[in-house]
Amino acid sequence: MKITYSIIAPIFNEIDNLSELYRRVKEVMDTTGRRGNSSSLTTARPTARPT
Repeated sequence: MKITYSIIAPIFNEIDNLSELYRRVKEVMDTTGRRGNSSSLTTARPTARPT
């Protein structure tokens, strides 16, 4: 059976921490011995909400 992982993390107001989050997730996922597809990592820039 093929195992697939999806990592979902709230990142509101966390733009400065994204590289550290990526590093930590990658470090853990590397221990699984499976090659990942880091190109699927998507970051969205927050936009201001209308007031």
